[in-house]
Amino acid sequence: MDFRYKVGLGLARFGQPLRARAIWEEGQEIAERHELNEWYFRLERLLAHLDDCAPELMPPARAAIERPAELAQVAAGLREYAASGD
Repeated sequence: MDFRYKVGLGLARFGQPLRARAIWEEGQEIAERHELNEWYFRLERLLAHLDDCAPELMPPARAAIERPAELAQVAAGLREYAASGD
């Protein structure tokens, strides 16, 4: 149960709330089957607040991440090299 709890936290924190929800719901099913009430209710609280995650706490989308100018130059050079076929 601890594994599902921590994996869900990581997924939610890094912008994957749908996967976090699936992991936590699976954890709830297991907790209910084995009568682990504390875990069931802990996961239930997390699920209830998953949609309330503040967008500013989530990491930026990959497209929005700024790259240093040097990295952009290297990437452009590699694309040119690949296109030349050498």
